[in-house]
Amino acid sequence: MDKKDEGKEVRTLVGLVIVSGAALIIISFFIKGLNLDELHYLLRGLGISIIGGAIIAWAIGHLLSKAKFKKIYEDMQELNKEITATDENINVINENIRKSFKLIKESEDCGLLKIYEPFDMKCKKRDPSKEFKEDINELLFKEKKEIKIYGISLRLFFHDLGGFEQGISDAFERMNDNKVNIKVLLISPYSKWAGQRREAEEGFCDRISDDIIASIRGLGKKLGKYDKRGEMYDNIRFYDAAPDFFLFITSECVIFEIYHMGIFQLKRDRETHRGVQDLGLGGHVPAFQFDNSSSMYKYLDAHFDYFFEKEIEKGEKNKYHAGTLEGMRERLKKEPITKK
Repeated sequence: MDKKDEGKEVRTLVGLVIVSGAALIIISFFIKGLNLDELHYLLRGLGISIIGGAIIAWAIGHLLSKAKFKKIYEDMQELNKEITATDENINVINENIRKSFKLIKESEDCGLLKIYEPFDMKCKKRDPSKEFKEDINELLFKEKKEIKIYGISLRLFFHDLGGFEQGISDAFERMNDNKVNIKVLLISPYSKWAGQRREAEEGFCDRISDDIIASIRGLGKKLGKYDKRGEMYDNIRFYDAAPDFFLFITSECVIFEIYHMGIFQLKRDRETHRGVQDLGLGGHVPAFQFDNSSSMYKYLDAHFDYFFEKEIEKGEKNKYHAGTLEGMRERLKKEPITKK
């Protein structure tokens, strides 16, 4: 039934009620002639009430009906918009879920285990993330085969700058007891690449050469007390090449951060890059963890070994090899690096 037919039916019903009320009034006048005054007044009043009530009810219903239909129409319009928006949201959500599962699958296929959240260098306390610190210290503690560390310096591992000083100290103790082997690669303080990296990090950290020299002195002091210090000194070597990564490698996984020179461009165009956050272990990018079955692990582990070896083949010196800890300590005594 449409709205027009429904209105006609209501008017007919109201008309019948009014006729019924009028009939009661007419009957009351006939009764009055029979000297039944009380019944006369009762029927007349009832008839008048019925007529009046019907008219009032019809008027109120008519007004409410218009408002009601208008409200229903508006509600339906809003509901339609919400349904449309919900459909769109569901499509977006489904697409995001699909992309998330695809990303997870691709990450698993690549052997990616974790991405460590960068820390903000604008904060006064420039610490790596809590999870990163916990993972490094756990790996330092439980590794039973070999630990490889590759970077510019070991500033994160001394003076508790990164929260690893106790962990690395305990690891060297275990190496002295033949429970683990530790290899370290640092950039030579005499390398031109150390100067370039220093320029890149100017304004964000101390001079790179200062960090390297501090690491050399710290290692010499820390390892000098051990019976196996000769082997330890030989296992701490220096390279003369572009610093590509920070690497922390165990038999289980590799954790790495990629170094880059993007800060040069950021310095040139501060307005365009005003919203860029200073990220990562070195203040610039996040760190990643890959498992030992991944191609990335094998690639980075081989990268470390390539720079670590003194000879490429027997008799052929590795051009990237720049000496051991003992040799570098002696060179610094003879050729001290002066600040510019």
